[in-house]
Amino acid sequence: LFSVGTTSGQVGDETVYENASNYLITKRSADDTLIWYDHIGAPKGADVFYSSTVANSLALSSSHVFVAGTKNQGINGESLIGKQDGFISKYTLDGTLVWLKHVGGPIQSGDSMPDLNSYYMQGIAVSNDALYVTGSSDNTLASDYIGSDYFLFKYDLDGTLLWEVHGPLAS
Repeated sequence: LFSVGTTSGQVGDETVYENASNYLITKRSADDTLIWYDHIGAPKGADVFYSSTVANSLALSSSHVFVAGTKNQGINGESLIGKQDGFISKYTLDGTLVWLKHVGGPIQSGDSMPDLNSYYMQGIAVSNDALYVTGSSDNTLASDYIGSDYFLFKYDLDGTLLWEVHGPLAS
């Protein structure tokens, strides 16, 4: 049994910062025994103030588990690209992180609408040869439209973007 979400405070033997939350993935047995867990978010020693990394969906293949979510901080050695970025991660079934990808749009210098640089990863699905991620963005992805766009990304199982579809959400 796999689950994803967000956590702050104590995770196993580790402490997550009081004003930060990290994404959490767990694998449990049928009798609810914790088999393994991982959390990614604010690095140890970071000066954080209300940092948030939230995992909100997962997909399971026969050999891997994939996680999608949203973050408002740099994680895993990568800097934040926009105001909030999306992320996708791939784990082996025994809990080894294989890769972590970031999706976001840069905040332009002098941007009059800096809040319009956010990606919200909301769903993930896996097939035999591809990974599909859907969500919404407060960026101008496909046109000069300012507001929320939807997106659907297709990746190969190694995390390479194959194609994307996006457009304005109906008002």
